[in-house]
Amino acid sequence: MPLPIDFEKDVAVGISLPIEVGPAGYFRQTFTTLEQVSSNVINLILTIPGERYMQPTFGSKLHEHLFEQFDESVEEFITESITEAMEEWLPYVNIESLTVTDGLDKNDPNSGHTIRVSLVISLTDDPETHMEITFRGEGGGSVVIESADIISDNYNPL
Repeated sequence: MPLPIDFEKDVAVGISLPIEVGPAGYFRQTFTTLEQVSSNVINLILTIPGERYMQPTFGSKLHEHLFEQFDESVEEFITESITEAMEEWLPYVNIESLTVTDGLDKNDPNSGHTIRVSLVISLTDDPETHMEITFRGEGGGSVVIESADIISDNYNPL
């Protein structure tokens, strides 16, 4: 069920992060609440704490353990880091599930050892609509968004 702000299809809800040029101006805009929340979650998780000026706690510590030997302590550290960041900075987002796995793809010999994080979220005001966002490590120590998909059958913003 869309939120009231989503009924005006020509009115932007916010800007998409990271900031990039959009088709109608300097910044690519978001037009649904779920699209903006997805952008906010991605921005939070991809930001390293201390990277944001005047907001030293903004971000997650996913980067710290991205290429470490995968074990239960690494899984627990990443889970706690993301959960704490979401609770502090995005309290209107519910974490439905958070899965941290070894990202090694047995069918791809070039996948290397990395970590994959899959996050299923919903909004406090719309708990029936879920979105899954998956992150994975990539060579050079960076984190990329593997996918971001709405997984609820009943979501139709207009």
